[in-house]
Amino acid sequence: IESAFEGDGTEQNPGLTAAADQLATGARASADGAGELADGTDQLAAGADELGAGADQLAQGNRQLADGTGELADGTEGLAEGTSELSEGTEELAGGMREGADAVPSYTEDERTRMAEMAASPVGTEAERQNEANGADTATFPFVTGLALWLGAFGTFLLLPALSRRLLDRALPMAQVVLRSLAPALLIAVVQTVAVLAVLTAIGISPVSPLSVGVIALAGAVMFAALHQMLLTVLGDRIGRISSIVLMVLQVVTLVGIVPVQTAPELLQSISSLMPLSIVTQGLVHSALGGSLVSTSSTLLAILAWAAVSLVLTLLASRRARLAGRSERVGGRAVPAAA
Repeated sequence: IESAFEGDGTEQNPGLTAAADQLATGARASADGAGELADGTDQLAAGADELGAGADQLAQGNRQLADGTGELADGTEGLAEGTSELSEGTEELAGGMREGADAVPSYTEDERTRMAEMAASPVGTEAERQNEANGADTATFPFVTGLALWLGAFGTFLLLPALSRRLLDRALPMAQVVLRSLAPALLIAVVQTVAVLAVLTAIGISPVSPLSVGVIALAGAVMFAALHQMLLTVLGDRIGRISSIVLMVLQVVTLVGIVPVQTAPELLQSISSLMPLSIVTQGLVHSALGGSLVSTSSTLLAILAWAAVSLVLTLLASRRARLAGRSERVGGRAVPAAA
């Protein structure tokens, strides 16, 4: 039995122990090979997945290549059409140039000589100005005159009331009260106009139509007086005087010739020709530089319209002033009666 387990060391009888060792060694080698086989199988599966992904990418690339090939074909067709149109356009251009070359006139030697002399001769121009101002003073005095008359009316109603309290207390029609209260201011306006015209004559101002200048200046002074009476009657003495100053500043901004009207706000630009000071100054400009009868008449009509509107508003507001005066007198008598 011992010989059977141990053997005698020959190939015919190696012994059971040695055979068992060899079998164990072979089993271990087989197990190692199975692990390597499993690893190889995993690698094979991973490679198969990568192969599948690559096949998908290849298919997608083939589709993109097919799309690009189609676009290239379309572009090639468009290029062919454009080339054809370019060829046709070139032919048309060549034809037009040939026609233009045929249409170029040919001149004789005498004609070329005359044309050369005409081209070498300088062009002379003669400027003629209508209604030209005789000096800077003549061009600027209408604006100075208008401002002076406006300030004169403002100063007049610093000294005089808009409505005479004595006339309001009497049983007179309101229209008569308004006109009689305005009469002293109108007299002062006439004196101011004469003084301004005298100063203009003394400094050598020579308008084209002195009579028109005098009429417009006088009408403007009367209108300014009526306008200031209206402002003080409707708004009260203090607010009326402030409004006169503000209105004067706004009009000066829009006076053409002193400040460029384009620098004024759009609203003032649109109504500048309707403002009372602008109407008077433009009328004086037309008269000083040779305006037509139509321009003078339109100026006087505009001045008359402003004066009429001012008188109507003054008449409406004066009724309130008379009622307020009566209330004050009644209140003044009520105090001692109660005492």
